[in-house]
Amino acid sequence: MDCSLNVMTLNCWGIRIPVLKTPHITERFAAIAELVNRSDYDVIAFQEVFDINDYVHLSCKILDKLPYNHYFDGGFVGSGLCIFSRYPIAETLYQEFPLNGQAHKVLHGDWYASKGCGLAILKVKDMTVNVYTSHMIARYNHLQPFDEYAGHRAVQAFTFSQFVKHTSVSCDAVIVMGDFNTAATETPYRILRSNAVLNDAWLVKNGECADGEGCTSDALHNCFRTNYSSGILPHGERIDYIMYRANERIDLQLFECRVIKDKIPGTNLDYSDHQPVVARMSIKKNITAGQVPMPDSDVRLSCLQELIDTVDKGSARARYSKYFYFVMSLICLMMLLVSRERYLGDFGDTFHTILEIIQGVMAIMATVSIWMSAISSRWEERIYRRQKCDLEILVKGSKSAKVKKFD
Repeated sequence: MDCSLNVMTLNCWGIRIPVLKTPHITERFAAIAELVNRSDYDVIAFQEVFDINDYVHLSCKILDKLPYNHYFDGGFVGSGLCIFSRYPIAETLYQEFPLNGQAHKVLHGDWYASKGCGLAILKVKDMTVNVYTSHMIARYNHLQPFDEYAGHRAVQAFTFSQFVKHTSVSCDAVIVMGDFNTAATETPYRILRSNAVLNDAWLVKNGECADGEGCTSDALHNCFRTNYSSGILPHGERIDYIMYRANERIDLQLFECRVIKDKIPGTNLDYSDHQPVVARMSIKKNITAGQVPMPDSDVRLSCLQELIDTVDKGSARARYSKYFYFVMSLICLMMLLVSRERYLGDFGDTFHTILEIIQGVMAIMATVSIWMSAISSRWEERIYRRQKCDLEILVKGSKSAKVKKFD
């Protein structure tokens, strides 16, 4: 018997921190709950629901439609990830990403969100469906050479793909949803699909997007689109995805995948700065269905090599950062030493007040620089080294398997 599997993913843009608070947040969350109640979704994955009160509000409002839910808590402000389901949630698991921004980049906020990938194992009649969601690190500069977190995003995509691959062996079907902050032409997207053997629902039903069709972030019609985005991304970009895979003896049919462009009823507001992505599927057991699909070895090898190159660049950036902050710490400490009163004499109270402020700033900068040089950058460099080792082992194993295949 077929079971419906209608799913939706949405980055809710739910930041309530005073300096970074997103516009119309209360109104938008109320409208998101109404959108769910008007629809027939079986599973929903939300990102950027950072305030636990917003999660509780959503849970109460859509309880009749989706009675099962889970919030993947963690970090200073929470991961922002949650899953709502019509089907019972049997188990949950969360894997934090090893690299996720920098602590001193406070306005970026990624480091404080404890980003990672969440898994909810659903019992869909007599079948087990693994639903995954994630929100990978943001791009603060869309020009590739200046994307300071390209290495972090690559490591996150590899971690996510390994997490999906190794936790989905015994399930019947896999659904992966979220805001991955990577375009379909980029390495993180390609490694996620090739290593975890996933189908992109949008590509399967619609093909490549043209002239903004299928774009989910900074879309032309979105009221929250910025002038900066208009200059860099004329049509917006597709970075929110629904991916899927059916395992052995399972039929999974995809009927539709679309991007919701509707405004909040009665207003000119969008539900978020991202567009919701929805897919309609059905799933059933079929003893004659084929085996679990194997990854295309050539595509995966190509992606792994690209990923190693990206990791090498990230490691070089971390190494440069280590030396840069070491020099900065020396400069700050020297300025603190020079600014001691016995070297400068007496120039009045106003001068000494200003001097104390400068010394305080220098002390803070010296502390941050020492932390970045001695701990943070070294930590980052070692994680890159570990990831490269894992990738090289995977490449070696893939090449060996390929050689045996043709022997």
